[in-house]
Amino acid sequence: MPGVGRDIRVVRTGFKLNREAPSVDTPPPQLGEHTQQILAGLGYSETEIDTLRQERAV
Repeated sequence: MPGVGRDIRVVRTGFKLNREAPSVDTPPPQLGEHTQQILAGLGYSETEIDTLRQERAV
């Protein structure tokens, strides 16, 4: 898998599309990689997100 630097095992889906199991093309996200975008999407302001980070809540 690109970006990982080593082989990793991942769980695949329990179904097939067009008679083939879906492939995994990218590594999973890093822990917290999308926290900023998710919190912003939920309506948190930049200041609120920064405060949560400073308080080590996220």
